Amino acid sequence: MLFAAVYELVVGSWPFEADEYPELKGATREKKFAFGLNHVLKHMMKSVGAIAAQLEDVDHLRVSEVNVGAVRVLARKMIVNAIRLAELVGYEPDAIVRDMQDWVAAKQNGQVADSS
Repeated sequence: MLFAAVYELVVGSWPFEADEYPELKGATREKKFAFGLNHVLKHMMKSVGAIAAQLEDVDHLRVSEVNVGAVRVLARKMIVNAIRLAELVGYEPDAIVRDMQDWVAAKQNGQVADSS
């Protein structure tokens, strides 16, 4: 499946609509945008926190290793939310792919010192 298809799958499967999020009923475009950014950020923070909790458990020897299966689920959720964020700001799949290719090429040519 190409990235554009994944993008459309995510956007079509998790829309910001009033029947799912009652506070969006009658909301302005600006309010919907702010809600979407806030909601996506909360989901991303939950995923990052869950990964941190796993690492903390390893640090304190409560478990011997990170549960890679659980982290894969969290990675998938973070990808979904990154796509939702991109969609909110009008970042289309073709532009994302093009920008990523340009970024990697610049990095490989030593033109990008910090890839964060």
